[in-house]
Amino acid sequence: MPGHSGCSAVLGCFSDVLPYDITEIDGMDSLYDADGIIKQSEDYAAQVYGSGAVLYSAGGCTLAINAMLATFLKPGDGVLCMRASHRSFINTAALLDLRPVWLYGDVTPESVGAAISENMSAGQRPVRAVYVTSPDYYGRLLDIEKIASVCHRFGLPLLVDAAHGGHLRFLSKNLDPVSLGADACALSLHKTLPVLTGGAVLSLKDGRLKSRAKSAMALFGSTSPSYPILASLELAVNWAAENGRTEFARLEQTVDEIKKLITDIDMLPCGRFDPVRLTLHTARAGVDGGSAARMLINKGIYPDYYDGQFVVMIPTPFTEDFERLKGALSDLKSLSRTFDGRQANAFEAFAAEQLSNQDMPALTPRQAMLSEYELVETAKSVGRIAAETASLCPPGIPLVTPGEAISKKTAEFILNSGKKYIKVIK
Repeated sequence: MPGHSGCSAVLGCFSDVLPYDITEIDGMDSLYDADGIIKQSEDYAAQVYGSGAVLYSAGGCTLAINAMLATFLKPGDGVLCMRASHRSFINTAALLDLRPVWLYGDVTPESVGAAISENMSAGQRPVRAVYVTSPDYYGRLLDIEKIASVCHRFGLPLLVDAAHGGHLRFLSKNLDPVSLGADACALSLHKTLPVLTGGAVLSLKDGRLKSRAKSAMALFGSTSPSYPILASLELAVNWAAENGRTEFARLEQTVDEIKKLITDIDMLPCGRFDPVRLTLHTARAGVDGGSAARMLINKGIYPDYYDGQFVVMIPTPFTEDFERLKGALSDLKSLSRTFDGRQANAFEAFAAEQLSNQDMPALTPRQAMLSEYELVETAKSVGRIAAETASLCPPGIPLVTPGEAISKKTAEFILNSGKKYIKVIK
């Protein structure tokens, strides 16, 4: 195995990679029981990232998140988490029977501390960890250092979904979550580093947890992990160790130049952001994000994501069309400034208006997802309890989670996202 035996012409342009597409033969180690070359590679990656341990994942950041939560939490445990968490968290919570305690609104050291105090004084079962996302899809960063300090003051670990932050360690200012005090973070290296799609790592502050994390990853991961993906992780870590800081410093300088253009057209978002993420807050200038994205596409610039309020681009040291982007951005000034951002069909607006008004779910994600359900028209789902996660992907943030009641606004937003039917509890 594999059946192509490294020499099949059937796969055409993939022929060059086939010799590396192997299984756990002698000398090639085994991902979940690594004691040879994979262990050596992961140990080196831990040195590069300055963490206690690094685990490779060929199953994307989802597998890293699975393992991270299973390492720190047990079935029935509560976890304080951002409501705007990726759907992979919701699914993992269902698989592990975790009890999410939602943190709504702005996530700050103060709001996290207040939420932990409230949880502990409410006579409820106390939460056992705090789970946040930083950076998010738009590139927004939390104050991880201060949030970690708050969590540790209460004796809780801070777990971070940093899927979009695999490069943060190599910026001029090290913004890697574990470096800033987080106990663990999941990094989707293929998003911002030269890694094949599906390549990610789990970074642990305490290296003694690696064995437990490996067992957790084996519980969820494929027994046939992709060796080409694993090899690309090693190659990218080596590249980052040798060239990362130099190349990302160059990228930061280029992005700074482009951000000056964004400032000139009044589309630079406010707040703490990844220095190399290019996010246009088009609604701030009265421009529909879709209109801005289509204009960029007509100029040969393809954004990673756009909605009614934002256009998101994810440059890396390997991006080559910055000059074309600069020219395209200057043309944004010609777009009509008649758009009302408050009416944008975007998750941002929806979240601000709706999610904070949700009642706490009566059922955990696991209870809801394993309940008997029926498929109903989304337009007729108002008042029903969701039995599945409905989300826009990207950014992958649930519009409704299993166990939540579906309000009128939620149903409208789900329907506008293109989902005509939804599973609800019978």
